Amino acid sequence: MIVISLLGAIGGMAPRSMASGNLGDVGIVGPSSAGVRTNPHALAPAVVGNSPRVYDTPHASFAGVSSQQPSVSTQPALVSPALATSVTGTATPFTGSDMMASCSPSYCYKKPDGAVAAGPASVLQAVNQAFAVYDRGGNELLGPVSLQAFFDTSGHPYDERAVYDAGNAVNRGYGGGSGRFILSALVQNSAGTSDILLAVSQNSSPESTATLWCTYSFDGTVQFPSGKGAADFDGLSTDGSNLYVSSNEDTFNGATFLGSRILMIPKIGVYPDATTGACPTASTTSFSSVLNPDGSHAYAVQPANRPDAAHGTTYPMYFVNSIRTSGSSLSVRSIVKNSSGTPLLTPPRWISVAAYSEPYSAPQPGGKNIYPGDASLLGAIYRYGQIYTANSTRKVSGVTGANTYSSVQWYIFSPAQSTAATYYYTDPVTSYYTPQVVVGCQTTAGACSAPYAALEVTGSSSTQAASAYWLVAGQGTPVLFQQGVPGWQYSAAWGDYPGVSVDPSNRTQVWLEGEYAETPTTWGTAMSSICVAC
Repeated sequence: MIVISLLGAIGGMAPRSMASGNLGDVGIVGPSSAGVRTNPHALAPAVVGNSPRVYDTPHASFAGVSSQQPSVSTQPALVSPALATSVTGTATPFTGSDMMASCSPSYCYKKPDGAVAAGPASVLQAVNQAFAVYDRGGNELLGPVSLQAFFDTSGHPYDERAVYDAGNAVNRGYGGGSGRFILSALVQNSAGTSDILLAVSQNSSPESTATLWCTYSFDGTVQFPSGKGAADFDGLSTDGSNLYVSSNEDTFNGATFLGSRILMIPKIGVYPDATTGACPTASTTSFSSVLNPDGSHAYAVQPANRPDAAHGTTYPMYFVNSIRTSGSSLSVRSIVKNSSGTPLLTPPRWISVAAYSEPYSAPQPGGKNIYPGDASLLGAIYRYGQIYTANSTRKVSGVTGANTYSSVQWYIFSPAQSTAATYYYTDPVTSYYTPQVVVGCQTTAGACSAPYAALEVTGSSSTQAASAYWLVAGQGTPVLFQQGVPGWQYSAAWGDYPGVSVDPSNRTQVWLEGEYAETPTTWGTAMSSICVAC
């Protein structure tokens, strides 16, 4: 993701009217793809050269950070979360993939773009250019597997996302049942070529040498009146019947944002046969006029993943975004099906929140300040009847002594609400940024009356190197679980986002994956788990 000029309604696809009587926009037939059967255990592991060259991801050459003072908010004030006193159990953290183990010979990305998905017996982690599978104690079972080899691309994949579909583990689940790991990424193979990559496992055991995957490649370009857009900063989610991939659409030189796109992908067309591993052919529905209520193009739209969705159900899938530089509202819309089964993108609505603004570059010892990204949302989840999402912000409304560089805010609201509860964490010394939020439950059975929110964040200060932390809402200060080193050299590159996952076997447990400065020139990742009843 890059700092770019927003064209809004001017240069992109002409916005459609969003009058109150509009029942929704009908998508168009999107790109299709034949599935390719792949066994990652048969691929050569990722190998790095002795002196690799490092690169920004294709759309990640940051142009600088705003120095404008945030405006005063007239929106809802921040609220303090109730103390989640029973959320006390944690699992031992373990290190994940790092830059040197993941990138191709002589070609490395400056940041990991992390993702994690927990299954019944194993945990999948993906970073730029590779993925790996671990047991729940952190022992590596597979990988790192080169994504370039796995997806058979000429370019180097980036912007990975991962989810686990537990609801498919029923007798009549798609492809013959079984839970499935889903992995997405983006790639640009040459000028004018952009692809959205998708892979689905044959079953819930990717650590098994017999487990196959089906891989797919969808055209990631969208033609707007002002030019062709290439996919960037994707989001991935699942419900009972479909997968959803959202993306920004930027010009190929990365200088201009043209609009956003959502691909709706029926599971029946991408889930391998659980017995034979045979791959079906995928079809999609494409929505490329994804707007804010004021008619401007929505930026960094995040699908609210439904990890508990039952097989075959057709709930609304919600999509939420902030305003990239500053704002006091979020924009939300959904994809639903009408009475004839046609998917519709509903008109967007504003959700009022406390003000936020683009953070400033955060201090670190021994090097230039680290750019933490803009005020975009980095992910979203729908669980226990509410949507949870988070962003980095410089402005923290009405808080004396807030960090002058970056803090984190998160937002909780039900889809019918017009105002979200806004929560924050700020420290006068340590800057916190790049938050991802995930939701667990404090009780083991019955309707969840006591959900808790956990966040993965990066923290740094003039005396604290960029390190991985987790935070349980309302339960004290962030917990450092992987220490970094001073002097991170790629000050304009961090993130884009960490990974988070619910646990399919234990709703009191969540998983978090974060980035830290392993050396001044190489990033590392680490994973941790929070569990109330394990």
